[in-house]
Amino acid sequence: MAGGVFASRQAHRLTYQWQSETEVDRLQDRARKLEKRLWPDRGKPVPRGRNRERLLEAWEDADGAFENLFAATVLRR
Repeated sequence: MAGGVFASRQAHRLTYQWQSETEVDRLQDRARKLEKRLWPDRGKPVPRGRNRERLLEAWEDADGAFENLFAATVLRR
């Protein structure tokens, strides 16, 4: 429902969220998801061993890429 009218997504010309995301948004989401897996909320197990090392490396890469791209975007503007 959009604007008080029930119709299809195409009729309302709506897009999925991922279709409107920029590269900065995608990198930020990836870093956030990896961070949540590494340091979960209560009740969820914390990864151990090689899996934790792999996730830490992926998080560092994603977070660094996000920060670099964000800085480049800010400087460009």
